[in-house]
Amino acid sequence: MSRFKSFRSAVCGALCLLGAGTASATLLTSFTVTPSVIEVGQSATLDLLFTPVFDQPEDSFSLGSITFDSGDGQMVEVFAGGPLLAPLDLQYTFTYLTSGTFTPMATGAASESYLDLAGISVIADYFFIGDQALTAQLAVISEPATFALLGLGLGGLGFSRRKRARWLKGSDPLKD
Repeated sequence: MSRFKSFRSAVCGALCLLGAGTASATLLTSFTVTPSVIEVGQSATLDLLFTPVFDQPEDSFSLGSITFDSGDGQMVEVFAGGPLLAPLDLQYTFTYLTSGTFTPMATGAASESYLDLAGISVIADYFFIGDQALTAQLAVISEPATFALLGLGLGGLGFSRRKRARWLKGSDPLKD
């Protein structure tokens, strides 16, 4: 899990010098891609979990637009924005049609609202990017002609073994 970071530490340091407080809420995130290795034509699910942790009842988080990018050119908006009052799990499944190593990601913005020690409402904005590697491999698919040749080869081996077995027994394989 990671915590959003911004220029807030400098602002909070300046406010502390003036006698104001700092935010006590935390927004935890987790971004995963499952599975991490697929074959071309298969799908992978991107999962972004937000978990707000509030220390004060006045604390709140608001999310802006959240977009998932497959890493191979596909993008989708998975959340249009709004307040974040409880854990939020966003998921989307992409199908990969080309091979390669991709970096799927989630991008968006969040803002935190809280009251400082002086009772002044403070809003801190954050921008985040979550990413993880994904490999789409070409699948080795045998063609029907390969199976036909394999079958003919195995049949030929079987016929030659049968012919040799009869010859070893003393019978004429050409007459049987």
